[in-house]
Amino acid sequence: MAESRESADPLAQRLHEQNAQRQQLTAEIVREAKTQVAELDNGAAVIVMGHDRWPLGVLGLAASRLVEEFYRPTFIFNTEGEEWRGSARSIEGFHLVECLAQCAPMLHRFGGHAMAAGLTVLKRRFAELKDSLEQYTVARLNGDAFSRPITIEATAAFADLKPSLHHELQLLAPFGVGNREPLLLSRAVEVVRTETFGSDRRHLRVQLRDRTASAEAIAFDKATAAAYLPTGRRVDVVYALQCERWDGLDRIRLHLRDLRPAVQPALVLAGV
Repeated sequence: MAESRESADPLAQRLHEQNAQRQQLTAEIVREAKTQVAELDNGAAVIVMGHDRWPLGVLGLAASRLVEEFYRPTFIFNTEGEEWRGSARSIEGFHLVECLAQCAPMLHRFGGHAMAAGLTVLKRRFAELKDSLEQYTVARLNGDAFSRPITIEATAAFADLKPSLHHELQLLAPFGVGNREPLLLSRAVEVVRTETFGSDRRHLRVQLRDRTASAEAIAFDKATAAAYLPTGRRVDVVYALQCERWDGLDRIRLHLRDLRPAVQPALVLAGV
């Protein structure tokens, strides 16, 4: 721990820069991988791909983002050299280590648990491993498995969304495998304004209001959803609660996980 504010500030700045760099690298991998995914058969049950420029340190983050985007078991590799190292992330009902155990003869090494794993394959055996992963996945997952489950903890009016509520929810952290982040639902909220943001306008920001208050919501890599959110439309929104400090004040923001027109039953954001 730093002994003073003066010594802590440079450390905090360095951490901020490192985190920003990791986010940028992850976004680049995801962007390139999505191009490759678009070339796959629509019925593909698993994502298996790699590149020699994809840094090892962010493969897991990128795999998680692709699972979030496409809801398929995902295996991402750095393909530099003769030993290709990879990271895998899974979906509910698909046990990664059981899968990798079946593929063990093709692997140099592997380890992990049901939802996340690391693995190494020799370059000359990658094509064989890819075929094996595809066959194993197709045999164990059907169309129903690719419907993303959403568990909602509670419904909330926007007036209830205060920093104190966020603090209480954070007492349940850290969130991850086995301890999912609580999601809230607000019904029939009105779209006030929709815009995209980011250097390449890939992200979505929506100003919303209900009968009690207004709220800002964001969704990363969901700019295409803006066309479905004209001013005045009413939607049901599912979100995680975020809190950030701005000009000395705590401000609540919604991290959108899904939404639907208020008069229709099907959630649409995940598929946009």
